Amino acid sequence: EEQDTLRSSLVMPGLVNTLRTNLRLGRRDVAIFELGRVFAPGQPMPREQQRLAVLLSGLTHPHHWSLRPRPFDLFDLKGFLELLFERLGQPAPMMDGGGGAPSFLHPGRAVGLSRGGQPIGYAGALHPEVRSRFELRDETVVLEIALDTVLEELPRAVRDSIEAVDLIRERVE
Repeated sequence: EEQDTLRSSLVMPGLVNTLRTNLRLGRRDVAIFELGRVFAPGQPMPREQQRLAVLLSGLTHPHHWSLRPRPFDLFDLKGFLELLFERLGQPAPMMDGGGGAPSFLHPGRAVGLSRGGQPIGYAGALHPEVRSRFELRDETVVLEIALDTVLEELPRAVRDSIEAVDLIRERVE
């Protein structure tokens, strides 16, 4: 019954529900991601998009003697995003002050992400009302980017290896 419609986001409610399950099982420090398909409104039919979503909550280094624990924040997401695009050999997306961020993010702590003037995603902290509704104590930061345009710009060899991983995953599922 919960899956009777096409999802438009990997973060809500998917990754947030996964976080809530981890919290109920006693796991407070969570760093998770999902790579999957979503459906955006379009005419005459919805458009299918490949997306990557990341969710971070709790402490960055909770059990290491040489590192002082600190809560995950937006700078951790920014670092992840920059590293991802560096490894793909591409410039990181531009951060636009809140434009394009969904309503489940805190309005003062969210940014839209764009490349070449085209929006490709968002990053930010979950809105306090959303945290309350899902019973989340710690601040939770999320990132979601559309991969289709990013993958189109990759060299053919990289695209082939990513497509091979997708084929293997589909056969396993």
